[in-house]
Amino acid sequence: MGKNTAKIRIPLFNGQAAVEYLILISIVLVVALLAANSALNISGSIGNLVSPKSSTYWQDAQISILASSFSSDGSASLLLKNRKPFSIALSSVSMGGQAIPVSNVTLKPGDEMPLSLPAGSAPSGRVGAPYSYLIGFDFSDSQDSSAQYGFYPSFPLSGTLQLALLGG
Repeated sequence: MGKNTAKIRIPLFNGQAAVEYLILISIVLVVALLAANSALNISGSIGNLVSPKSSTYWQDAQISILASSFSSDGSASLLLKNRKPFSIALSSVSMGGQAIPVSNVTLKPGDEMPLSLPAGSAPSGRVGAPYSYLIGFDFSDSQDSSAQYGFYPSFPLSGTLQLALLGG
């Protein structure tokens, strides 16, 4: 009697199907992540086009705000620069629709000057809270006080509220 010796053949390609499947899933996942990333970057770029950076605008405005600090108690400090071709005398600063009278603020062309506004001048809030204020200026030609001007841009000044420092 002969032995029945059937040989069992194991296909060599069983593992290859699993590897191909994993590679295919990996490629689909990478493409999906790249598409999602691209979609988020495009929407962020569109948002930047619609609302330009306020700091860039205010650096080059007719009456520039080179630096600003708004405190949680509603006080504000602004570093102003006159980019007009004539000397100006500020009479008021408007913040959020509220006019704050100022005196003895005269800027020659190209001059910079710090301006401090008292507590309650600007809206107050918690430290670290974002702010966005429409700011405007009423001024006159310092050589001709009958020439009154207003500068009320539609771009807000934005940032975060700082801790109010007593006495400063």
